[in-house]
Amino acid sequence: QRTARILHVHPNTVDYRLRRIGRLTGLDLSPTEGLWYLRSALVARVSGDRQNTALGDRQPA
Repeated sequence: QRTARILHVHPNTVDYRLRRIGRLTGLDLSPTEGLWYLRSALVARVSGDRQNTALGDRQPA
């Protein structure tokens, strides 16, 4: 419910989105380990996006 308040959505929306992410990724998000893998992947993705932006989104030749 805390996450729902922070995101300004209904708690059922958070549950639905987590189940959907689990189905799409194949991760079991109910244990803490699954959520840790998801968070790590998102952090890595955001870091990569920031690095690409810093480099001017250059494409390899």
